[in-house]
Amino acid sequence: MRRYSITTEPPVGWQAHCEQHGAFFGTPAWQAVLERSFRCRTVYGWDGASGWTITIFRLGPFNVGYLGFPVGGWIGSAEDRLSFLDDLRLSEIPGLPVCIRIPASGFDDPVGCGHPAVSNPETAIIDLQHRDRASVSKTLCRDIRRAERTGLELLEAPGRASGSTLYN
Repeated sequence: MRRYSITTEPPVGWQAHCEQHGAFFGTPAWQAVLERSFRCRTVYGWDGASGWTITIFRLGPFNVGYLGFPVGGWIGSAEDRLSFLDDLRLSEIPGLPVCIRIPASGFDDPVGCGHPAVSNPETAIIDLQHRDRASVSKTLCRDIRRAERTGLELLEAPGRASGSTLYN
């Protein structure tokens, strides 16, 4: 049994759902801008509580999909984030993508999808407020010294609160 209803038009209540979750990039108005500007198509998935959009671009003979293009992904809660792949594959929507880019953050737990996948690593500095120059690589220290010789001024934060402010 499929969880998501998959359509090429926004489902009933979609606009209100996007507004409730602050999902501007999922709104029908944004999707219309994309479709007019890039000649792409949008597929909507909706289970009544959570949903998603996949923007489908034509690249030569292939269709490539982006979940929540240009940024984002899920709209609402999504406990089983990848069940949509099976539902999408089983849908009868013509011209489905041969691959889908699913944004993932290095701050989230890794999610296996059960399908062939490639992961793009994300660079993130965890706990930035506790970093100091002694803990970085020699190459980075050399680059910092070179920058200082050019007149760049690096200042130590006056206290831990400043580091937290910069980090946030």
